[in-house]
Amino acid sequence: MRPFLPLAVALAACGQPPNPTGSTRLDLNDVSYLYPLSADAPTALLRFDSGGEKGALLTRAFFDQVKPVDEELDGTGIYSGMRIISARVDPCFPVNKKGEPLSCKKQVRLVAQIVETKAGALTTRDGTLHLFFDLSDAEWALVVDGVGALKALAGSATDGKPLDVHPVMKAEGAGGAYARQLNALITAHCGAENLSRVAFMVAGKDGKNWNFGAFNRNGAVLEADPIPRFTDKKEQGLEEHGNEERRNSEMVPTPTNIDLTTLLSYTELQLADELTLVRATKEALLIENPDHETPQTIDCASCHVASRALTFGAADRNIDLKSFTEERYVAPARFDVRRVDAAANNPFAQRAFGYFGADTALSQRTINESAVIAEALSPK
Repeated sequence: MRPFLPLAVALAACGQPPNPTGSTRLDLNDVSYLYPLSADAPTALLRFDSGGEKGALLTRAFFDQVKPVDEELDGTGIYSGMRIISARVDPCFPVNKKGEPLSCKKQVRLVAQIVETKAGALTTRDGTLHLFFDLSDAEWALVVDGVGALKALAGSATDGKPLDVHPVMKAEGAGGAYARQLNALITAHCGAENLSRVAFMVAGKDGKNWNFGAFNRNGAVLEADPIPRFTDKKEQGLEEHGNEERRNSEMVPTPTNIDLTTLLSYTELQLADELTLVRATKEALLIENPDHETPQTIDCASCHVASRALTFGAADRNIDLKSFTEERYVAPARFDVRRVDAAANNPFAQRAFGYFGADTALSQRTINESAVIAEALSPK
């Protein structure tokens, strides 16, 4: 895998100053926000038709250009049922393809899932939409100010905490003061006017297959973006043929000449020799490392399966991940970058920053990216 410039260098190349306009020291949950599934969530969480001066977060006209992400519901049911369940800020989201000159955008990104009630408890459906909003330098400065104001509300509640449901919103609920201020920040800077990209994950009816893809916006049209590591594919599938104890994950199609597949099969994992195991571990760690790979250089399925497969494989085969010093992302000591999500290593959980049913589900890459961003936006 070809290495990429660290974010600090990327920020300078993109014209982003190393420090924010404020002087706030930020942590993981100060730049990445996971809303709680509190009792008020269905009414308090942002909808696609929520918005401000920039328009609705996702208009029905754009929504209808993306394939339905739930095979059991019609378009109206999906559009009306989806809620924003997580948000992230990013001073330099890479948009260049592999081998191209570095190029990045200042962004706010939102993840949406359907929130519903089952057996008297709130849960989510698996299909997902990921919305990307580009910001000008002036708009970004206002977002950074807003992030600082949110940190002032949170105080020390986020300091040293691993990424998970935001600790303040967990205490206050999705309709509390912190969430309302976060929602106001989002709707002030995100909408149809600056929507630039929509990614999707379609969930199959049987809960054992998923389909990934993305669209880039061109005026009023969403144009399918090729899947990284392929030359002619606009979508990629993932199928789980195993169970929670013995995963057997298949990418459809699978990128050529990769080693990650060793970790995706329980049988292959048990039979792998030391050299094969090392190669697979290195590849998974590079996928998780934002200083080496980007969402524009790694295919969707690999990104979504790497963390849980690696964590399980490392425990099962007693792999010392700390020994992989060149491939593994190492965060500044002040961050707790453990993955503590409730979905753990469930092979049916494909979420990178959201929910699997009622369980939190995160990828290690999302956690690592949050550390990079929090450090970049904190005073030195």
